Amino acid sequence: MSDVPIEIYAHRDKLHARTTERERNRAAAYIRRRRAQLETLQQAERLRAAGAAHAAAVFGPGYSGLGGNKSTEGKPRILYPKERKRPRSHLKEIFFTRAQFRQVALEEEVLVPIRLDFDSEKYKLRDTFTWNLNDHTIPIGLFADHLCEDYQLPPAPFVESIKRSIAEQLNDFHPHKFPEHAQQTSVVSDDSYTSHRDDDLRIPIKLDITIGRLNLVDQFEWDINAEYNQPEHFAQTTCLELGLAQEFQTAIAHAIREQCQLYTKSLFLVGHTFDGLAVADSDMRHALMDSLNGDVQRPKHLLDDFAPILSQLLPDQLERVEKEREREVRRNRRQTRTKRGPNLPDLNDLPKTYRTPYHNSVL
Repeated sequence: MSDVPIEIYAHRDKLHARTTERERNRAAAYIRRRRAQLETLQQAERLRAAGAAHAAAVFGPGYSGLGGNKSTEGKPRILYPKERKRPRSHLKEIFFTRAQFRQVALEEEVLVPIRLDFDSEKYKLRDTFTWNLNDHTIPIGLFADHLCEDYQLPPAPFVESIKRSIAEQLNDFHPHKFPEHAQQTSVVSDDSYTSHRDDDLRIPIKLDITIGRLNLVDQFEWDINAEYNQPEHFAQTTCLELGLAQEFQTAIAHAIREQCQLYTKSLFLVGHTFDGLAVADSDMRHALMDSLNGDVQRPKHLLDDFAPILSQLLPDQLERVEKEREREVRRNRRQTRTKRGPNLPDLNDLPKTYRTPYHNSVL
């Protein structure tokens, strides 16, 4: 066995002592860090237990004072609907109860086409919509107040005019009586009912709608005796096929209902019984479409008349359309003043739709 020099043992002891000291210092530093973390957690726990008054010491000031907001140091509280801040505190709130919803659900929906067209100083309002005749949850006056608030119109000249116009159109509305309903009240004659019956009562619908700079012109046939014909579904399909905005969807549905109402009112005034029998009045028969006799193919020279035409109007064309609309309004007012008693609506001069574009600063 060879002798090992003493210097080697001394060097090894020195290395071991140095390593042991380094590990001891590392363990002591780790213990100090863990104690500091424990003290921080214990302090936070004490502050949490003290209540929300010391929350800012834990979570900081938050958004206090930033942008004029209030401090977030207060304890959060649930706000109930009656405590919320209303954006239109000067107007009566539109509120519906569950009992009102149940009552409306039990009633049949009867949509009345409403047309608004007013000029007052620098303001012009042109709008069309439908109103459920059996829905009494919203008074007309409250609707007029909120409509003026939506369009930022002065309430003084417009609210009363809107209320009066809607009330007159609702009172003047005559619901269509479908043949299935009319049979129950019709008087049975000596002639066979089925031999003279013709439920087909088709009318020409003519669309001329201008919204913004877009103008839609179209013509098609519509059976007013078909109870399940829905103008809203037809308008939705048309807008999907032509790529039109939703503004056109509501305008098309309104135009269909408005023209159907003109023909229904005319038939009612001439004494038609809506029981499937032929129309007795010669002028009304001429205004209606001929009954289908087996050939449903349209002649080629009429194909262009029964096709949608969508065009973008230039500024000079828009000005010409505006002047034409003003002449039409003045003509209708003169005809209204000269009428005495019930008169047949003019089926050759169907109303056109001009809607006022409302520019929103957000959308």
